[in-house]
Amino acid sequence: MARYLLTRIVGNDLPPRTGMRQTVRHLEFILEHEPAFPDCDKMWLFNRIVDPVKVRRLKKLVEEAGHKWGAVPVTESGWRQCRNDWQRQRYLTNINGARNAAIALGLNADTEYEYVTPCDGTCFFTQDGWDAFDANARLNPGCPFFVVPTWRLHTYEEALQEHPMPVLRAMYHLSENRYVVGPVEPQLWFGRDADLRFNEALTYGKADKCELLWRLDVPGVWDHWEPQLQQRARQNMSKHAGRARTVGYCCRLPSGNAEADHHNLKRGEARAEGLKKLVADTARDWRWS
Repeated sequence: MARYLLTRIVGNDLPPRTGMRQTVRHLEFILEHEPAFPDCDKMWLFNRIVDPVKVRRLKKLVEEAGHKWGAVPVTESGWRQCRNDWQRQRYLTNINGARNAAIALGLNADTEYEYVTPCDGTCFFTQDGWDAFDANARLNPGCPFFVVPTWRLHTYEEALQEHPMPVLRAMYHLSENRYVVGPVEPQLWFGRDADLRFNEALTYGKADKCELLWRLDVPGVWDHWEPQLQQRARQNMSKHAGRARTVGYCCRLPSGNAEADHHNLKRGEARAEGLKKLVADTARDWRWS
């Protein structure tokens, strides 16, 4: 049985925040170019994707590659429980619900994995990034959480270049004259002793991952964000606060919107527009909407 379960969560495309078929392109690239890693299984979790043709395409690609997949479907009852567009956006993105589902699939009584990561579907591990993670993880047996910094790529080709360990820092443009420099927001590995899960009350883009980083006392650029939410989070700290180890790194593939990838305000604007369009298109196209 493998030690690790590397799970990637694939959701709906959100143009203009992403390209029109970015999920398929990411999957094809990862399946073609990411190495196979010893002691690691790979799984893909399809998260409330509304286009059934796209879901069939994604499943076919994963099955042909010999990997596992799971799905969190869109249902009529779930959609009808939503009373406004904000609730419909949260339902269709289901960001933290999907992350928790991925953890549950890996860390249950029927599996023997020691660690699982609910990665974003844009994440790609190079061989050196994985080796740095695996070597350090094995030096820290029993650690409940591992933090893996993310390196944003400008192009797909960057993922295939020979390169030394990157400097994993980014400049976030938060307003017209305010910049924050800090480590890039990471991915997380959960061990059997992990006492936290993601807060499913939070919506996509609203500190959905940062809330857990605050509770783990993992410092970073996110310490400058959402002061009220951060204060509440820090009142309910993990028993392992301060123990999460930062190990290795992974790459974040380009989203199809280069400007939004590097500018916080533009990213937020494009995300909001994409979410609004997703809800409108779903309401128009589904017969029970």
